[in-house]
Amino acid sequence: MKKYNIVALCLMLAACTGGTGPQGQPGIPGQDGTQGAPGKSAYEIWLNAGNTGTEQDFLDSLVGNKEDTPTENAPTHYKNTHEYLDYTTKNYPTMGTYTETDLAWDNHNGYKQYIHEQIAASNTNEQKIVYTYNEKELSLANYGVYLQTIQHDFETEPNYGYAHAYIHNRDGIGANVYTPEEGTVFTGGTLAYLSNGTNDPTPVLIKGDSIFTYAPDNASNPTNLKLIFDNWYTITMTKYNGSPGYAVFVAGANNTGNSKHNVGTGDLSSTSVTQKPTISYNNVKKDGIEETIGTYSIHFSKNTSHTTDDTYLNGAFGGTKQ
Repeated sequence: MKKYNIVALCLMLAACTGGTGPQGQPGIPGQDGTQGAPGKSAYEIWLNAGNTGTEQDFLDSLVGNKEDTPTENAPTHYKNTHEYLDYTTKNYPTMGTYTETDLAWDNHNGYKQYIHEQIAASNTNEQKIVYTYNEKELSLANYGVYLQTIQHDFETEPNYGYAHAYIHNRDGIGANVYTPEEGTVFTGGTLAYLSNGTNDPTPVLIKGDSIFTYAPDNASNPTNLKLIFDNWYTITMTKYNGSPGYAVFVAGANNTGNSKHNVGTGDLSSTSVTQKPTISYNNVKKDGIEETIGTYSIHFSKNTSHTTDDTYLNGAFGGTKQ
């Protein structure tokens, strides 16, 4: 399978907008924005560029699952974002610099942040691209969210931002994947970005606990993901056999300090607040360890009485078998 490195993919993702904005700035996303016709998704562009695979293969490729290597000494597979950025910045100085920080997260050790910065400048123009990764490392896999910001024309603040969630199998795409027993429960953490969906350069990072119950879309024991955010609502997404998308139940309160991210509570699955929430996940097993990793996305639409602003939630989760 052909693979891009993560910087190329991030730049490609930034191009996946359907509208057009002011000169030098990316436009509003075509599907949910107010300008332009819908553009191709990042997955569609990935396929058109000659890659093959499922949407999950595309997600797994985002963090250094790389087979095409630039030199004979390059690793054929990167274990995590640290390994990828360390190799890239040492061997390709023009790719910029990065910093790595261990962050405190109650009950979730191994939480790291990587900031990768690139600057291209001339006498009349400057473009600064910053990738901020928040990543949790499990024994067999990693999950995280990254924010790509672009700053044009010597501005002091970013002009554009794109938030995305990713998962990464530490042993490579497809390695150690297995099918758990029905009803298996995995507990762990979740990281997510809240944004208004219009190239928001300053989304809110939220984190918390996750409880994932696996079943093969069985109506008597449905696949269920419960996200318990430290400073936002608790969200439960439930998938039953044959149902389109996921049923969504929201409880609690928004404590981010930003009222634009307020959403309604209760059972929202029968309203237009959510537009087919999606979950993509893999289960991995090795040496007696069983883990799950996944991504999710929800759009809470302002075209209802439940919220005053479009609110997008893009996140990742992971946990170990209980």
